[in-house]
Amino acid sequence: MNHVGEKVKVIELRHMNSRKFYMYMAMSSLCVQAMVYPVVLITTNLQVQKQRMKYRNALGAFLDIIREEKLTGLYRGFYVSLMTIPTGLVYITTYEHCRHSLYSCNDFTKSFVSGGTASLISNTLRVPIDVVIQHIMLKGDHKYKSEIENVAVGRLKEVNALTVTAALWQSSGPRALYKGYIATIVSALPNSALWWVFYHLYSDQLSRTYPFYHIPKVLLYTMVGPLATMTAISITNPLDIVRVRMQVSGEGTFLGTLKKLFQEEGWKGYHKGLSARMLGSCISSSFIAVAYESCKRFSLKPEYIHDIRW
Repeated sequence: MNHVGEKVKVIELRHMNSRKFYMYMAMSSLCVQAMVYPVVLITTNLQVQKQRMKYRNALGAFLDIIREEKLTGLYRGFYVSLMTIPTGLVYITTYEHCRHSLYSCNDFTKSFVSGGTASLISNTLRVPIDVVIQHIMLKGDHKYKSEIENVAVGRLKEVNALTVTAALWQSSGPRALYKGYIATIVSALPNSALWWVFYHLYSDQLSRTYPFYHIPKVLLYTMVGPLATMTAISITNPLDIVRVRMQVSGEGTFLGTLKKLFQEEGWKGYHKGLSARMLGSCISSSFIAVAYESCKRFSLKPEYIHDIRW
């Protein structure tokens, strides 16, 4: 039940005009994606490397790609990634509706269950797009090409969304496009669930410790987003490395890939690409958190506008 004048701690779906909210979120998602895509590309290249590395670190990968392909190399496959914007809207829709349905539960339960459910549903739609994007991102890496020769992508003279999708489909049908699906769910679901838990936890703690009455409250989320991201990623990074490897090279089972990674590179193998992923994710989460909170405030129903501080 809605109560005008109720104390609003967290802006929920019932407080907003949903049509406005989703429109604003779509526009903000496009802007954030354009800003962080180069970091995602570099992270992917670092994560799939084996013992004989082409790139020593994130900076080395950045400089090599610029030298070989100019600035356009950093946006290789970006046009395909635009297809993930609708899946992002599915994610946030699922999250908000789950929170709404769990209205009587505590904030931890709402955040954890809603974040995990949103990840499960959106990634079921997103995995085929990610598989194609990752193959395009790794274009030009000859070691990578030899590893995926069995799916015919490595022999392509022209690498784009259509040719990669056709080659993957020809090799194994729909299974090729859902390669690493289980690994994706095992990686993304806990990361999403934990992110929202830490997001609301840090938001609540910082609001109590530092009221920030002298600055807009929405700026608080420039710290909350990265803090939640660093915590969640530190826990789930090994799972993400396994996900990427399974998707681009088709390596065995989840546990088998996890074990093989340890045998080849030891504990340090579980931290590959962590700095690049942390950098990109912290930057994006800062923008996402501010955009998310701003979109909610712009979408408030008239009766709640005065109950929320910017």
